[in-house]
Amino acid sequence: DTEEPIDLKLFWVKNTTKANLSWLVALTPNFEDDPENNENANIGIDFVLSESCDRLYILLSYKLKLRVLELHETLSHTQKEILENWVQIRRDLDPTSDTYKEQLRSHLWRSFDFEPVNKFFYSQLIQQFDHLVSHLKSNNIPEEKAKMFAVKLFGRTLFLWFLRKKEFLNPKISYFEVKGEDNQTKYYQDFLEPLFFEVLNSEIRGRKYPDDITPFLNGGLFEPTETDFYKDSNLTFPDGFFTQFYALLNKFNFTVDEGTSDY
Repeated sequence: DTEEPIDLKLFWVKNTTKANLSWLVALTPNFEDDPENNENANIGIDFVLSESCDRLYILLSYKLKLRVLELHETLSHTQKEILENWVQIRRDLDPTSDTYKEQLRSHLWRSFDFEPVNKFFYSQLIQQFDHLVSHLKSNNIPEEKAKMFAVKLFGRTLFLWFLRKKEFLNPKISYFEVKGEDNQTKYYQDFLEPLFFEVLNSEIRGRKYPDDITPFLNGGLFEPTETDFYKDSNLTFPDGFFTQFYALLNKFNFTVDEGTSDY
């Protein structure tokens, strides 16, 4: 019931590849892709449902470049911020301005700029990293070994967050469910250590750990070394460490697309 210069389109497609999404955007003339030749056209916002209807993609384009927001299961912290930003558009812009359409286009496009999100994410990650290294050093682990352990733990966990997105990990085992703020070390020993070194590092046929779904990754990333302190009782974690670490990761959407940053 508004007169916003926007066309909203909804598609339901079998294959949500980048090529198909780019093709959908180009189906109709959009102001943002060629403002000089399409000055009378509206801004296009495309919504695309996956074939199974379990994902919704929101597409913005600018000069035929794409920025895509993928919604799945629950909204991440960042996605909520973006949608809240959209609610504020009419308060931030003047609809009577001669340049309103261009301002609106620019506002929408910037709302999907994830570089500030990435910087914020890694700044938060560094705080978690420093907290863990400080704790390990207080337990008489040399600084270099403490940093190496933390680097590998964070790298492995981030990698697993992408595997979770691809639904490769056994959903029947609560690998990332932490119970109790003071049980962080026991959680690591009962779930993460077996996942790292007895599941992902072992062929399914010869596994002792009861997981015959999660794949074997034969790349060395999960091969235990001296700085992993594998089954070392001296390795402990700060109270609430994994609870806070996972809460941070769950605020963000981990995309598995291998395209450009604009996608």
